Amino acid sequence: GIVERGGGTGSSPPPPSSPAPTPSTGTASGGFSLEANANYAGEVLVDGRQNLKSSVEECGEACLANPSCTTFSYCGKPEGCYGDFVYQSCFLKRHDNPS
Repeated sequence: GIVERGGGTGSSPPPPSSPAPTPSTGTASGGFSLEANANYAGEVLVDGRQNLKSSVEECGEACLANPSCTTFSYCGKPEGCYGDFVYQSCFLKRHDNPS
């Protein structure tokens, strides 16, 4: 997911870095947008394997609550997702878009 904070630079989000864990359908919700099967690049602020959330919305809210977080990846598949993404893992990330 991508966090939409006020006063942004208007730049585009970074391109996806690999196949993805986000199970959403692309709907916008509460200050963030969701994109299915996307895993945006960025510095990992919170390792999702130690940050399990019951829903993608809860993961997005955790990102919104962290001022450094600009993107997040969530795995909603009981069998797990790509790589280290276990079920309900919520990775919080920061990506600084160049101007």
